[in-house]
Amino acid sequence: MSSGRSNTRSRGRWVGLILAVVLTGAGLRLLGLRTELWMDEILSLRLVGALESPLGVFTSIHSDNNHYLNSLWLYAIGAHARWWHMRLASIVLGILLIPLAFRAVRDWGRPAALVAALLVGLSYPMIHYSSEARGYSHVLAFALLSWFFFRNWLRTDDPLWGVGYALGASLGFLGHLGFATVFASFLVWSAFDVLSARRDRVRRLVRNAAVQLLPAVTIALLYLVDVRFLEVAGGPPVTTVSSWLAAGALLVGDARGWFAAAVALVASACVAIELVRMFRDGESESLFFAFVLFFPLANGVISVHAYPRYYLTALLFALLLLSRFVGRTLSGTARQRWAAAVLLVAVVGLNLVEVARFLEIGRGQYLEAVTDIAGVSATARPTVAGNHDLGHILVIEYYGQFVRGRPSFEYLCRLPGAPGCEQYRAPNRTDGLPPEFFIVASTRNRFAPPEDLDISSLAEYSLMTVYPKYGLSGLAWAVYRVSSHTRGVVSRASPVP
Repeated sequence: MSSGRSNTRSRGRWVGLILAVVLTGAGLRLLGLRTELWMDEILSLRLVGALESPLGVFTSIHSDNNHYLNSLWLYAIGAHARWWHMRLASIVLGILLIPLAFRAVRDWGRPAALVAALLVGLSYPMIHYSSEARGYSHVLAFALLSWFFFRNWLRTDDPLWGVGYALGASLGFLGHLGFATVFASFLVWSAFDVLSARRDRVRRLVRNAAVQLLPAVTIALLYLVDVRFLEVAGGPPVTTVSSWLAAGALLVGDARGWFAAAVALVASACVAIELVRMFRDGESESLFFAFVLFFPLANGVISVHAYPRYYLTALLFALLLLSRFVGRTLSGTARQRWAAAVLLVAVVGLNLVEVARFLEIGRGQYLEAVTDIAGVSATARPTVAGNHDLGHILVIEYYGQFVRGRPSFEYLCRLPGAPGCEQYRAPNRTDGLPPEFFIVASTRNRFAPPEDLDISSLAEYSLMTVYPKYGLSGLAWAVYRVSSHTRGVVSRASPVP
């Protein structure tokens, strides 16, 4: 009787702990809904708004900003949906990722499972992208689900697990094409399962081919109708070293500084140690983990646009390995338990600091910026130019509709061939005046623009206000106004194209 009560109390404590972790992670993700939509989210909304049918998500857009399941959701709710409606699918999948992490690694022991839920639930990158209307929550949820199904299928040979894997992997591709590195890792795991068989190798080959068929057909069809026509928007190039450093920093929530770097280095070493331990113990899934970490890092060598978000699936499985290491260490000596606890507190603490900063500042403060521009403009139709034509057009168009009076903005593209500028090229102006405002956008969290800009092709501008952003996506804006001594003076420069 006493033993039964003790087991019940113990089970109740574990349920209470996991529930607390899920609710905390869910709350932080929901708070992210308050942050404003940024350029890429608005671009997704604009792309689907031009479609005549949902089939166009696959056959008409051809942009790397088109994440299929997210685009289908945006198409379903319509262009005039509220911000939080746009992000609802991402939020739901981001929250579900927390208990799924607990359940997926439950056979590693309760401590490891709880740590996995804690690391995934309070990871700043996971929180950030769970509260963004893009496809990253989708690919993370289906990557973890596919791994859970596939390993259970290998262990039990139950066809239902195989069907679950095939569906999950196919949905992973529809969530984000970045699932390709995860799928390639599953193929390595399948190949090992076939080659390691001492008998019935043909049978194993057939059964592995069967479960990999649907996701393979999915990516083949996507290639035929969309991927081969894909236009990559890109962005500023990054070096391999900076890309890898950014990948490592994701473990500590993209925090910077010597302490964060030291914690990230220790955490990465623990991930590597656990991976080697799995390999020495003869666990075949160690190959999957090795390749699911390796393939994105290899992409950092090949691509000049390997941004931190491209490492999210690798981060997910690195957090699982770290949870296994910490869970195992918590069962060791008193000194080992203290070391594991300190590491866990440091990793979670750094992530939470970044979460707090992100929630305070957001992905940008565009509504305030557009409102201020309209409020101080000397004309009824403010004229604007900037260093990121497409981004500025999207944001001003979107947030302009929420400004009191709905002012009409005239955006003057500086680059005739810039995306989005087809209908925004400046007309043949007769006044010869430069744009009244000039916006400088930056992806940097610490953005200190100069007080004055001398743009030879336009005019001289003085800084009006800086509108900050924080975190892994979004843009900081520095809004400049044409200097007083150039206002009303005919520009001697060439007309804005």
